[in-house]
Amino acid sequence: MKFELNDYHRNIQTEDLIADIKRVAVLLKKKTFTTSEYVKFGKYSRNILLRRIGSWKECLKKADLVPPVDAHGVKDEELLADLKQVADSLGVSYVPRKQYDQHGKYSGSHLTNRFGSWTKCLEAIGIETTGKKKNASKEELFENLEEIWVKLGRQPGYKDMHAPLSKFSGKPYMIRFGSWRKGLEEFVKFVNQDEKPVSENNLKPTPDILAPSPESQKKHKTSRDISWRLRFLIMRRDNFKCRICGKSPAKNPEVELHVDHIKAWAEGGDTTFNNLQTLCSVCNIGKSDLTM
Repeated sequence: MKFELNDYHRNIQTEDLIADIKRVAVLLKKKTFTTSEYVKFGKYSRNILLRRIGSWKECLKKADLVPPVDAHGVKDEELLADLKQVADSLGVSYVPRKQYDQHGKYSGSHLTNRFGSWTKCLEAIGIETTGKKKNASKEELFENLEEIWVKLGRQPGYKDMHAPLSKFSGKPYMIRFGSWRKGLEEFVKFVNQDEKPVSENNLKPTPDILAPSPESQKKHKTSRDISWRLRFLIMRRDNFKCRICGKSPAKNPEVELHVDHIKAWAEGGDTTFNNLQTLCSVCNIGKSDLTM
């Protein structure tokens, strides 16, 4: 083991200190950064910089960088508005403090000092914290995937997992299943278990489905409620399009898809794969209880 002292920088030139500040800025790809970040990546101590050049604000000015914005006197609403603006611009459902430090107008320390913790800052603008996301159940994660899949009309990617499209980021899926890909595989395995094969007979109602009888009007073999898993299978079978008008949320985000009984529940129709179809909200309202 070798015992050595660090280089003593008493005689270091001011130009060398400024050059090192610039080097750290290039390394971090930022026009402004905190003294804590400099201590982590810089060659010299904070005391040498402040003693030789003055305040950290002055250090950044000398290095032709942007001095940090002083949050003193700034209203709480303005701080939170900037945090929300960063979240919206990044398109993420969770903003780590490091990301805010990189893209925000103020520093993360300003916000945490004002609100008590980074978690409280995020909750103040309506963002779920990492702790809550970690505790999401497997069914909640799967149901969220189903909703995104339907809205996009395709398999979601990791980059799609952000608000307002998604309730969760991709991180909880990685934590729960080991990777994003494994999360998708588990979801597909779950929704496909005991799936009935898709054929032309599935896509068109058969006469016996449409013909009501007094007995069938009174008795049902299934519950009226359609599980989200069955709803997803029906929508996927119908290519995430309305079976009447062909509209899809993948082409028009304002389109809302429903899964409805072909033979109305009131007429004795059961909640089965063959007796369900995908309709947009407009066509579903127009259909009412009429048999298609």
